[in-house]
Amino acid sequence: FSSSPFFSFSFSLFISLCCSCMMKRTGQFCVGIMTVVLLCMPLAADGQTSVTIGQFVVSVNGNTSINSNVDSYSGIQILDSKNNNNVVWRTVSNPFLSLSANVEVDVSGGEGMFQIKERNSTNACPSTGVSINSLTKSTGGASILGVLTFSESNSCHLPLELTFALDFSLPSWSPSSLSAHIHITDPNWTCASPTQFRNSSAHMSCLWRLGTFSAATEQVYGFGVQYSAWNMKGRYVPILVSEQGVGRGLEPLTSLLNTLSDHQGGDWHTTYGAIPFYMTTSLTSFFLNHSQYSVFDLSKTDTIDVKLFAPELEFIVSSGSQPLNLISEFTRFNGRMTPLPDWILSGPIIGYYGGTDAVLDLHNNITQKGYLNVTAYWLQDWTGVRDTVFGERLWWNWERDPQHYHSWDKFLATLSATNTRVLTYINPNFANNMEKYNKSFTHDYFKEGATKGFLIKNKDGEPYIDSSASPDFTFGKVDLTSKDAIEWIAAIITENMIEQGHSGWMSDFGEYLPFDCVLADEQTQAWDVHNMFPTLWAQANRLAVEKSGKDIVFFSRSSHFHSPQHSTLFWLGDQLVTFDAFDGLQTVLIGRMTSGLAGYSLNHADTGGYTMVKEFGLTYLRSRELLFRWMDLTAGIDLIFRTHQGNLPTKSAQVYSDDASLRCLARATRLHAAFVPYRKDLMEMAHQQGYPVIRAMWLEYPTVVEVREEVTQVMIGSDVLFAPAFNEGQDERNVTLPNGEWVNVWTNDTITVEVGKTKTVPINTPLGKPGIFFAAHSTYLGQFMAALEDVNTFQCKL
Repeated sequence: FSSSPFFSFSFSLFISLCCSCMMKRTGQFCVGIMTVVLLCMPLAADGQTSVTIGQFVVSVNGNTSINSNVDSYSGIQILDSKNNNNVVWRTVSNPFLSLSANVEVDVSGGEGMFQIKERNSTNACPSTGVSINSLTKSTGGASILGVLTFSESNSCHLPLELTFALDFSLPSWSPSSLSAHIHITDPNWTCASPTQFRNSSAHMSCLWRLGTFSAATEQVYGFGVQYSAWNMKGRYVPILVSEQGVGRGLEPLTSLLNTLSDHQGGDWHTTYGAIPFYMTTSLTSFFLNHSQYSVFDLSKTDTIDVKLFAPELEFIVSSGSQPLNLISEFTRFNGRMTPLPDWILSGPIIGYYGGTDAVLDLHNNITQKGYLNVTAYWLQDWTGVRDTVFGERLWWNWERDPQHYHSWDKFLATLSATNTRVLTYINPNFANNMEKYNKSFTHDYFKEGATKGFLIKNKDGEPYIDSSASPDFTFGKVDLTSKDAIEWIAAIITENMIEQGHSGWMSDFGEYLPFDCVLADEQTQAWDVHNMFPTLWAQANRLAVEKSGKDIVFFSRSSHFHSPQHSTLFWLGDQLVTFDAFDGLQTVLIGRMTSGLAGYSLNHADTGGYTMVKEFGLTYLRSRELLFRWMDLTAGIDLIFRTHQGNLPTKSAQVYSDDASLRCLARATRLHAAFVPYRKDLMEMAHQQGYPVIRAMWLEYPTVVEVREEVTQVMIGSDVLFAPAFNEGQDERNVTLPNGEWVNVWTNDTITVEVGKTKTVPINTPLGKPGIFFAAHSTYLGQFMAALEDVNTFQCKL
């Protein structure tokens, strides 16, 4: 990195003269001069080539004296002296950094599914080069000063050189990570988000590009809740909270929905929980400390290109001796979850609706059988239902419909007699058309929120009206950037839910914030808030729960930074009722593997899936076998056992369809309960250290190459290997066992695997018997085996 064009020319001339003069005597002298000058080349006379910040060493231009194992390298690199001088981060070949000014983006889509594309505009002005002038020690850190160069013909009227700083420091939350903050230091120019100050002469909308080295052999995992891919090397990953999509690559469904309904089919990467964080098999981690839209391009073999649409760029890196250390470190920043109360840990939570009489009829039918105790009924329709073009939907007013659920206190008392509770549903939206449909509640919360200024607005200052699934289903959204609005909706939750005996609820729809809305603080742009909106929604829910002091559980679908410290539980979203890894059963396990890396340690899915399709000539309905296989998966990996009717309940198999289905449910929930003592300790570990309950094999066996990309079996903590069946008609499968002694709980056989080796063994996987192997030394094994006696009193058959 030359500090100036003149210096670069002088340096080149100097080397040429030295080599020419000394070549007759020895080439070693020339190499020696080149090495000395290379180390000093980019720095001012009073600069340094390396600086120590806590356990980290930041060096410029190949200072390898601190680690003889690192090849001579020209650029910036960060080493971790506490972890064998591991290379935590380093730049790629020049230019490692670029800045594009006057960037414009196109945001398309709606109804929670957005697409963002950089506009190919002649007005954009990308930098053409970067140079480093100095590395200096500062109080608590270090700073690299440099220059971004621009073309003389740039249309942004930028200077030819724009100065910037790369400041390194230890973040306040941990001395085991290092923050790197890049910002423009030229006092005459500032950056803004792409949707702000467009084409202003005083401000630039900015796109930063950062090149990070990634060894061709390393694998990369992370980016929040990812459903269809584990190793992200070779992929292009946008960081955008959205609907997950229906189909997500499953054809012809995906293409059909993308064409007919504004990309609602989604893609492999569309997700409710996008986070700009990854970790590698080199035992390093990286995350952007930004919530604005960003993109990670991992398509090159040796580079991870990061694009961030924001005024500045801050990234944070860390390394560890084990993968779990990296998760523990990241969750210091992102938050850790609190163990769930005992009441929700075992027994079925049955998704149902239909009103007071329908729920009590089902409850009586189940309890009279005498072999199944229902923990709770999850009732989405507590606010009443309405007919729409799309079908039957809920009234989004978050107040009980007294006709639909009449005799509420008596209803709760009847359920309470069998220790059965009620869970419900809420989202941050309010129906704006109750008068049109002659629907009457005690409150009209849309009108109340609009009057108080608690709803997001359009450019004309009126409440922003959005829709979902059909044009006649419209609503306004609470502006959660306003503290007063958060207090308002938290009070609604308190009055209409907590004080009315709701033990918990689904907290839905945090991903819908439109990019063209106006927020309470007009200087705050939706561009900067969109990804964080789910966290704000979780904060509102948590506020109501903490004020109550009750053992209430709400479960969130969408998420971003810091969601784990606010949400009490997560669920994975709206899977399709198929077996595949596009949008079906297999995505649940992958979703648990990826989300656990970001601290989503307490998680679950809709047992049986949710999305059913019977239109466009296509049919995707839930079969009995899929439902029963999903129960097997839930029994092993989910923190709670909650079922869902799906969106076409009368056309699909249900857990209460017949006695055989209820007996299968009885077996699965007993198997699920057998893990509870172990899960409780794992939840406490998650709370204290951030470790996920469900762990990819690599987390426990990072040196075992054979299991590094395994996505059909996982570890439950350190003691249990879980390997369910994922395919229709699959009564057997192979399991790869790492080193140790493993007990097959269904056969009681012990299999020994030597240190440094793996063993692939075939197992039977009939319904009701997913593959479960306990470590022979586990202190939980005896208790679990005893619990299987009760499990085996029920059989699961088609």
